[in-house]
Amino acid sequence: MNFEDEPYARLYIRRTLTNKRLRWEGRAVLHEMLYVFDRAGVFEFTGELSDAIELMCELPAKVVKVGLQRLLESETWVVCGRFLVWPNYLEAQTCSRSDAARQKDSRDRRRAMAHAAKVLGEHAPAGIGHEAIQPVTSCDASTGDVTIGHVQSHSVTLSLAVPSLAGPSTHTDAGVRETPAGDSGDPAARELQVKAAAYLHDPTRAAMAYGAPDTWLEVRDAFSVFDGIWPGSGTLRSRDPRAQIIVERFAAGHTLEQLAEAARGAKLSEHIASNPDFQTVQTIWRDAGQVDKFRRLLTTPPSGVRARNAPLQNSPGYASAQDAKEIR
Repeated sequence: MNFEDEPYARLYIRRTLTNKRLRWEGRAVLHEMLYVFDRAGVFEFTGELSDAIELMCELPAKVVKVGLQRLLESETWVVCGRFLVWPNYLEAQTCSRSDAARQKDSRDRRRAMAHAAKVLGEHAPAGIGHEAIQPVTSCDASTGDVTIGHVQSHSVTLSLAVPSLAGPSTHTDAGVRETPAGDSGDPAARELQVKAAAYLHDPTRAAMAYGAPDTWLEVRDAFSVFDGIWPGSGTLRSRDPRAQIIVERFAAGHTLEQLAEAARGAKLSEHIASNPDFQTVQTIWRDAGQVDKFRRLLTTPPSGVRARNAPLQNSPGYASAQDAKEIR
């Protein structure tokens, strides 16, 4: 094994009161799950959580049941929907050591290696002995690299909130197309796209940073626009699936104006206009292709349909959203 290139996780060995209360079952589950949690301290599961942990850790069901209960009761772990979150994981894995702690670690390592060389003598593994002491000191002197490594590790978490959208590259797991639909160069629109993409990439971490999508002002503005064009949409509820649809459109690069154009263009579609069941966010803003299709109807209406050329600003929903923005 090439240790320099292998991924690893820190295991803190001090026996705290919480650690003792977990007993051996809780510690066994916790230690095995170090192999499973991602770099942000999140484990996504389906079905029963205990069954998923039992499968991933290959531990007896009884041990998992008892250990998991203690971990949840002590709030070492928290369940958020289909995600198991380890709140302190990120800090524990990415924090840098103080200078005093690094110097103490260096001294302890030198003493341990010298003792091993003395006890084992000619049977000591290669690299242990007086000659190996200097590399340890050199490594300690270059702790800047270690610190840099921790900073880079921390940026992995930041990328959950700000996925790699700085350039035109594709970020498929966040739903961002290579050429965003609404890439107008507006910094606010770009910031919203990054925020929405972050939520699609990792809902739990993004919700911790920004709140649930149904509480976002941008999502509520978009819903207000839609309700102004298609009255009777009701209100945006907690965990409303329509909020997810709006977030997906923002992540794809669509702006509020473009979504409003699609909603207005859908009125020119006989299929939508004649079917109240289809006059919904889920249908009209379903995906990027649907949005673009209805936007094109404003400029190229179907045969026999007169285009409605009233400017977007005349839409009551749009006006209310703009007023809300000005108030903010």
